[in-house]
Amino acid sequence: GRSVLVVDDDEDFRTVIAARLAHAGLEVRVAVSAARGLEACAAQVPALVLMDVWMPDKSGIQACRLLRESRSSADVPIILMSAQWRDEAHLLRALDAGATDVLAKERAHVELLARVRSALTLSSVQERLRGTEQALAELSHFIAICAGCKQVRDEAGAWQDIELYL
Repeated sequence: GRSVLVVDDDEDFRTVIAARLAHAGLEVRVAVSAARGLEACAAQVPALVLMDVWMPDKSGIQACRLLRESRSSADVPIILMSAQWRDEAHLLRALDAGATDVLAKERAHVELLARVRSALTLSSVQERLRGTEQALAELSHFIAICAGCKQVRDEAGAWQDIELYL
């Protein structure tokens, strides 16, 4: 299944969020600090990380940056949450660190599932696109031949008679 890692030092909030996600059919793991969240991601990369910004050991923004630097978690959607986004600059720092989305905790009861589903859908589409790009790259060494006119497309993209090409 699609696993979500919830990283938050607030036990009550973490428990409520984990229960809502589990009720929605998602596999949920929890971590009590940024350091534990980073360890959990290293052990088993989740489909999505939902992380508090303000934690005692390390900020969610710092942890987000570290997750983006790791090859295994670079593409994992990360939603950063905060009880209070101080100002627009703070919110922009979170996005610049690589957050996929940001969420105000007081809006979590309304927006959480929609934002999680949206981030997971986007991630799935991006994964399929990467697969398609890889398949196209593997096909790029084949020669394009028009069966109807018996012409070959050369490396420059121009069509020419097959006899001239060979």
